[in-house]
Amino acid sequence: MVPQGRRCVAAFSADTPPALIASGASVRLASAVRERALALADLYTADGAHNHVRRADEVLVDVRVPAAPPRTRGVYVKVRSRAAIDFPVLSMAAVITRGRDEAVQSIALVVGALGARPRTVDGLDGIALGRTLDRGVIAAVSERAHAACHPLSNLDVDADWRRAVLPVYVRRALESLA
Repeated sequence: MVPQGRRCVAAFSADTPPALIASGASVRLASAVRERALALADLYTADGAHNHVRRADEVLVDVRVPAAPPRTRGVYVKVRSRAAIDFPVLSMAAVITRGRDEAVQSIALVVGALGARPRTVDGLDGIALGRTLDRGVIAAVSERAHAACHPLSNLDVDADWRRAVLPVYVRRALESLA
């Protein structure tokens, strides 16, 4: 807990959720009296101590990942302070579907380890849809991620550095998909 804070702001360190969220995953929660489904992105809260909306009487029944359309590719990137430590200082997943003409039909970018929950970078449709994944689109998506993400300052790696390198890793990830 941060001094004078009301909630825990621990960085979200799990590897799998960003990739699943970028892939459009949903979850099903059930209790003795009801069942509900929600997007995996909506399962998490920004409170590191109580980081999900699952109620005490609920269990996670399943995780559903929709079948990827043809010509869909994804990538997961994890940056660690050193190889001996498994906790990320930055993580991200990108999933892109392109048409036969190579134009982007859908794009998702989810960043982890910068906040208490995975963050879906919004505003990418207006940048990339209908365009090829060229240097200009990649640069614009990288800049959007940089503008949207503000890392917590409570890790052993400088928050300003993590924010500065975010667009570099986004660019590399998207180049690997191009």
